[in-house]
Amino acid sequence: MSPILLLSVLFVACLASVSNAPEQIHVVFGGSVSEYTVSFITFNVASSNTSVVKYGNTMSSLNKEAVGTPHSFVEEPCPIVRVTHNVSLSNLVVGSTVYYTVSGDGVNWSPIFNFLVFDRTQKDRPLTISLVGDMGVPPSCQISSMNAWKQATQKKEHDFVIHFGDIAYNLDYDCGKVGDNFMRVAQDVAAYTSYVFGVGNHESDPDYTYKAYLSRYTGQYPLAMASRSPSVRYYSFDAQLVHFVMIDTDAWIYSPVFPLASIQWKWLNDDLARVDRAKTPWIILIGHRSMYCTKNTDPECNQEAETIRWGLQPGNQWGIEPLMLKYGVDLYFGGHTHHYMRTWPVKKNVLMQKNYENPLGPIHIQSGIGGVDGNDAFELPMREIDAWRDEKYRVSYGRMVIYNHTHIDYKLFNAADGSLIDQIVVSQETHGSF
Repeated sequence: MSPILLLSVLFVACLASVSNAPEQIHVVFGGSVSEYTVSFITFNVASSNTSVVKYGNTMSSLNKEAVGTPHSFVEEPCPIVRVTHNVSLSNLVVGSTVYYTVSGDGVNWSPIFNFLVFDRTQKDRPLTISLVGDMGVPPSCQISSMNAWKQATQKKEHDFVIHFGDIAYNLDYDCGKVGDNFMRVAQDVAAYTSYVFGVGNHESDPDYTYKAYLSRYTGQYPLAMASRSPSVRYYSFDAQLVHFVMIDTDAWIYSPVFPLASIQWKWLNDDLARVDRAKTPWIILIGHRSMYCTKNTDPECNQEAETIRWGLQPGNQWGIEPLMLKYGVDLYFGGHTHHYMRTWPVKKNVLMQKNYENPLGPIHIQSGIGGVDGNDAFELPMREIDAWRDEKYRVSYGRMVIYNHTHIDYKLFNAADGSLIDQIVVSQETHGSF
């Protein structure tokens, strides 16, 4: 190779090494209906000295600017340093479309994306969300719900999405490169609509610090703080007629996390007590692990599920189900076990009825096969409280439409071909304690 050509190659390589292009862009609700947080990642620590978003009401007029403070993190013991950027956009016009571009250095800018400032206070239109747990994207799994979510986002078929734990498989794997790949793919959804993350056991990290989750999704802090939670591992928010609550169920399973159970329980009790059922008649609780599921004789659907429901020993302290019954939680969504099933309305492990008309107890939907290879086989027969389960173990995701104060429609779709797998209609005329 000639000296001139060698110098050219080295110059190009040098430019590539210092590139600071922002990536993994995602947006989430902020602390108020007129606020969103835009988050992204850069890798060049030396030049990632700012977090800036230019935005406006058209692609050609990005005449507003908001800034944040960058923070770096490392997936120990790996040498890769990532810089997270979270920028709050405030005083947005509800119902408007925001066009935006982001940069970590004021020089390298992303393409222009857009999102609708969703009116979470509106009461007179159906609310549609997609939700699932346990989802990676290729190559960590062969089939994923993410492509279906991408198409739904493009077609504006949902208002926002919820992913309740077990993200990427895993965020910290391969020095965090698996998490990077997941968020790059998720950008086709998350850059255009609010993508709400919850935490699962695969986010715990080997030392139970949840560092990868906490580092990547710090943009959810304004949302959490608005619900009086100090952590993005548990929080709540209102959207139209629904009060959504996200909890970290690991606090009832792993001994290093046990101290969080009492803290979280007290927060949840206070949070549910503040719900105005006249404004948000529906309460939907979401955690990664299920409280009612049927699989086999291992702990997941037995001792672990019971501990979340009834609390830690000794004395069954900090159980979740008593709060659900006291405050009339309508539905609970969980995942963790890699299959899909749902219960009839159930209360203290007792079947209340075999229909969903004015339920006399919470309904539990276990949807933990959003993008995984393999499944957790049903080795035990269905119990009396079990309404239906997918014994074909199809990779799938949920789509829920909250029509009004009294009716919810929930559908389960096959991620591979979009076909309908399951559907229920829940009608509740008297929201309140069970």
